[in-house]
Amino acid sequence: PQSADWTIWLAKYELTKGQFVAVMGADALAAASGNPADQNYAQLQGRALRQAQVMPLAWVSHQAIEDFLRSYNLWLFDPQHPQRRQALPMVDQVPGFLRLATEEEWEYAARGGLVALRDGSFNDRLPFPTRQLNEFGWHVGNAKNKPRPIGMRKPNQLGVHDLFGNVHEMVAGIFRPEIWQGKPGGVPVRGASVSTPAGEVRSSYR
Repeated sequence: PQSADWTIWLAKYELTKGQFVAVMGADALAAASGNPADQNYAQLQGRALRQAQVMPLAWVSHQAIEDFLRSYNLWLFDPQHPQRRQALPMVDQVPGFLRLATEEEWEYAARGGLVALRDGSFNDRLPFPTRQLNEFGWHVGNAKNKPRPIGMRKPNQLGVHDLFGNVHEMVAGIFRPEIWQGKPGGVPVRGASVSTPAGEVRSSYR
């Protein structure tokens, strides 16, 4: 649509196991995940279940994520529940829908968007002083290869958490030939992880 109000809404947190299970079911998580701990998700109760629900989803394929998004969109657009569709943001009367962010959209958000463009920090390696990395992200130095619950570190200027560590974020599209990192045709991931050395964490990490 041709509109000055065109907007991308980016999730505030990484997709969690709890959200995936709410849409797809615990059996789907067990089938999709390469993490042995997820095989027992359906048996969790009490505190163990609450802790698992807020852990970021990882060890799943691109197809599993696409299946999740398709199922979630079908739920949102269920004609038996028009209020769900009506609650979605719209541009020129066209409702929004869920999808993965593109690489460009993800990096624009990671760098701070319009806030960073206006204050001149958009092209900086990180949108905060390097010495403050531990306040904003989980990396191998402070997480020791163990993912942490979402939202435990400070958000960036746009209010988005865990853009600089914890688990990688899968994005839409494929590796393009003009970008040298990675295998052409593969699915890109962004954002570093708990296995990334602190010195490598940056807005352009892929």
